[in-house]
Amino acid sequence: MARAISVHHGSFGRATLYELDRSLTTHAHREGHLIFYLGGPDASATINGDRYAISKTEAVAISPWEPHSFEPSPCGQKHFVLTLYIKPMWFLENSQSAEFSLGFGTPQVRVTPTVEMWIGRLTSILLDDQPSERFDGFLFETTRQCVDQTWRSAESRPLLRNMQLKFNDFRVRRSLR
Repeated sequence: MARAISVHHGSFGRATLYELDRSLTTHAHREGHLIFYLGGPDASATINGDRYAISKTEAVAISPWEPHSFEPSPCGQKHFVLTLYIKPMWFLENSQSAEFSLGFGTPQVRVTPTVEMWIGRLTSILLDDQPSERFDGFLFETTRQCVDQTWRSAESRPLLRNMQLKFNDFRVRRSLR
């Protein structure tokens, strides 16, 4: 079962606390996603056919329109995750250049002490279930930290290869050759 425990909407995205105990089939959204572990056993997500861990130390970043799925651990226990849905306009308005405006640099995010602090702040707003004027700032800073990290990790990849990995539409991939 997938159950939303709490949802909070902001000006450029939303945050949701989920309780999950089953797989979610492969799908895609127009929003970018960040998925953070909060409790339960470790899980994983498959993004564009590659599997990535979701744990205390690792999160996943899913760019807009990237196919992805959620796989719980085989033990059948409940997983608690914080999922941030980032509107596409955020990427365009906050990118340093056109190459960064398409989403995240890589799907894997390290949960650094700074990222962990922002996750905690967002989670507390969601658990309080009260409107907060700080939500947009917390969502922005959490997203910015993760976007910056994923693009620093992607710098070792050639730009063309990054772009080819980002686009699932054969027409776009072909035009990049």
